[in-house]
Amino acid sequence: MGTNLGFVVKVMMISALVAIAIRFVGRTLVVQATPETVLFVVLFPSFALAMALGWRAWQQRSLS
Repeated sequence: MGTNLGFVVKVMMISALVAIAIRFVGRTLVVQATPETVLFVVLFPSFALAMALGWRAWQQRSLS
């Protein structure tokens, strides 16, 4: 139970730090509204998650 609680707290802390960074640092970034930028912003999270899960599955497979 303690491990799950610790994991949840870590995720919440990281999420809060990302939200703060977006709020304060995001204002200083100048991003042009182009189709390429939109595609990157929309597709990158899915691609990153797929890569992370694929890497983890590959590691699990190589361990067994």
